[in-house]
Amino acid sequence: MNTQSLPSQKISKKYNKSTIKTFYSLLKGNKYPEISDKEFATEVRIDTTNYHCEGVVFRDCIFQEGVLFKSVDLKRGIRFINCSFNAWILFDESRADKIDDKFNPDNSSILFEECTEIKNIKIINCEFERSFKLSNSTVNNYFVIEKAKIDSLDFVESKLFEVDITYLNTRLGLKISNSTILGKGRYFGCTGDGFSFIDSTFFKDQYLWANTVKHITTNYGVFEDELKIKACPASENYFIYGTTFKKGVLIETDDSGNKIKADIEHINLKDCDFQAGFAFKTAKDILGKNISPNKLTLDCSSLSKGNISIENANIFELTVKGTNSSSNISFNNCSSFSVNIDRFTNLGQLSFTDFRSLKKSGSKFSIDKTILGKTILLNVSFRQFETVIIKHSQLTDIIFSDVEWFNIEQLNPYEKYTEYLIVEDKNQKLKKQIDRKKWSRIKSNREVFRQLKYASEKQGNFIQALFFKSNEMKSLKEELKCYEFGNRVGDKIMMWFNKSNEYGVNWLKPMGLLLLINILFFVGITLMQTGEFIFLPAKSFNDLDKSYDLLCENNGAFWALLNPIRRLSDIFGNKDFDGMTTFLDYFHRILISYLIFQIVSAFRKYLK
Repeated sequence: MNTQSLPSQKISKKYNKSTIKTFYSLLKGNKYPEISDKEFATEVRIDTTNYHCEGVVFRDCIFQEGVLFKSVDLKRGIRFINCSFNAWILFDESRADKIDDKFNPDNSSILFEECTEIKNIKIINCEFERSFKLSNSTVNNYFVIEKAKIDSLDFVESKLFEVDITYLNTRLGLKISNSTILGKGRYFGCTGDGFSFIDSTFFKDQYLWANTVKHITTNYGVFEDELKIKACPASENYFIYGTTFKKGVLIETDDSGNKIKADIEHINLKDCDFQAGFAFKTAKDILGKNISPNKLTLDCSSLSKGNISIENANIFELTVKGTNSSSNISFNNCSSFSVNIDRFTNLGQLSFTDFRSLKKSGSKFSIDKTILGKTILLNVSFRQFETVIIKHSQLTDIIFSDVEWFNIEQLNPYEKYTEYLIVEDKNQKLKKQIDRKKWSRIKSNREVFRQLKYASEKQGNFIQALFFKSNEMKSLKEELKCYEFGNRVGDKIMMWFNKSNEYGVNWLKPMGLLLLINILFFVGITLMQTGEFIFLPAKSFNDLDKSYDLLCENNGAFWALLNPIRRLSDIFGNKDFDGMTTFLDYFHRILISYLIFQIVSAFRKYLK
């Protein structure tokens, strides 16, 4: 322990010097003695031989040497008010397990109130039924607890130099509020409710290690040095709110050397200034074997600053919300079962690297009413999530590489889609059998693929952009089916024709259609140009043989008809063609011209 201490404060009041014999006599004959205005020049030792009262109040006393409570039942406790301890005070194997509303109005077993001159406090193997409280007091050197059971440990508007607490069991936890810790803090092996650091200032690093608690809370306050939390399970939460950290925060769930793994129910970060960053880490070798934390919530605002790094974490439920004004938030090599980015505006930076689902069945990745801004996705698998929900969000500025995207069936499935969009045009009426929910889902999907297409084009990823465009057009086609027959007829016809090459990504389909149509028109035009062909079934095999022979004689016409700028006279010679033959010729030219264009368009999909 560092022997450096706080400067002493002079006390101007005059005190009556008392002997130890006089002191012990004061502890007799009164159930609740009050010892006032005394100065003790020698060591004070209180044990079962001289302590015969229910509780003692020391007021305005000075202890020049040490004060020892040894193996004594303090019953309702001890209260020090405006006292000074120039050496030390030690509670060793003592207890206080009774309560009196008049003697203990603040529900404390041990109270130091306005004691501005305490050199050292040490508690060893003690049990206090109520709280141990420092109120508006100063511990100049160190405060030490070694194995104790205390209902609660409270530092209120107090100043301490160094704090070293090991194996403390507290029902209501440790609470440091409106106080200052000038030296290092070490908290090891503690159990109970948890740690609350409320509106306090810590000048040296604070280290919490292997504590099993319900919560760890920082609420406002300033940490001038590092806060490190290692292998501390929490059944409720780590709640870090409104606090300034100048040297960083490090949370590690595992202590492999001591084989300790910490399960954390919930980590909630809100309105914090992480000037040197916040880091959450788990051991790499446990990835996939446990889930910690069970929940992680990042509630961003204009007060949130600094870097937040989450590494190797298996997060069952991840929530990101609020406005990220300037923070750099990164998830590296993480997995999650449920991701909810809800009402989030990203003006800073958000990145997911090597991110995947914990398991397929029931998992979801949801982005709702969100502006993702320059969110970075690197080696992210959306395909591993069973459901992807994206609604009313802006995605056009995202940056991505090596992303396994969701398919159209994963996006906004009907049974999990709950939004109802406003109809843009009153003249566009939905079919009676189409409900607004289905129409809203299809329209949302189209908007998602449109934005992802645009984001891909901005990065020069035209290959990926084409697949997004294809899904955008498929969604538009499904949207048009929702409208009544007379609505958007032109768009419906256009979408029907553009399906011939799957909206620009498939050249085999228009090629097949081209050959099929050419076969049909080759048969029709070739037979009709003879003047002997009529649209009636064959009456005998001779009719079929005659038709077959005629087609074989003119087989070269099949390939010539694939030329949309040919003339019939160039193929069949100069003759008069009837109106039906001429009509079929012109109609055939239009169809094959369009299909050739569709083939070329699909072939050029990577060059657009």
